[in-house]
Amino acid sequence: MNGAPRAAWRFPNPATPLGSSAYCSLRFAPLRLLHDLAALRAWHRQRCALAVEIPDPQAALRTLEWWRAALDPACPGAQGHPLPGLIREIRARHALPEAPFRDIADQAEADVAEQRVALIPLVKLWLAWRESRWPAPFPETT
Repeated sequence: MNGAPRAAWRFPNPATPLGSSAYCSLRFAPLRLLHDLAALRAWHRQRCALAVEIPDPQAALRTLEWWRAALDPACPGAQGHPLPGLIREIRARHALPEAPFRDIADQAEADVAEQRVALIPLVKLWLAWRESRWPAPFPETT
């Protein structure tokens, strides 16, 4: 784990901020595993957040496909992001199987689809409010 971009994924990192449950769960891990576990947590957090952070489902699915391809050991490297290469190294170093990574990506894909379905009633409520004289379900901001 050398180089400045990789240092950003060492413990603590944005996925394991001070005081968070992720921070506390890793804090007393063996030092030889600590930074690898923090990088794995960062990857997991980024996959799980796709449905929330990327509002367009098609864009979220394209991003997820990019991440899936970037984790493939045959992939020459993901341009612009140091985390996939680091995760490939960690997988090789600890002989981690591919299945859990695939399961996390599959769950992220299901979350994107579920998020889209979950928003439909809210959109219908908003449209009904706009077309009628209902009192605002939430205050409008200017």
